[in-house]
Amino acid sequence: RPLVALRRRGSSQKPKTHKFSFKQKNLLRKMADNKQAFQAGQTAGRTEEKGNVLIEKSKDAATGAGASAQTAGQKIAEAAGGAVNFVKEKTGLGK
Repeated sequence: RPLVALRRRGSSQKPKTHKFSFKQKNLLRKMADNKQAFQAGQTAGRTEEKGNVLIEKSKDAATGAGASAQTAGQKIAEAAGGAVNFVKEKTGLGK
């Protein structure tokens, strides 16, 4: 006979599963809740940081656009002033 324990025919033994006590179940539940809360906090932090980065980029873009618009406005004003002076000179109103 081999040294391996044989199951008897017709025996319906199920593999033993570990049964947790009430305290152990509560502890495991609390640990799972803490892990979920931690992960939610990490996600919220990443989302906030991404939002801050986007806000900074849009501020930089707006500042650049404002500076470009101001420069363009100055050039238009100078060109318009030059055109007015040209017309005055040609029509004799500038004297």
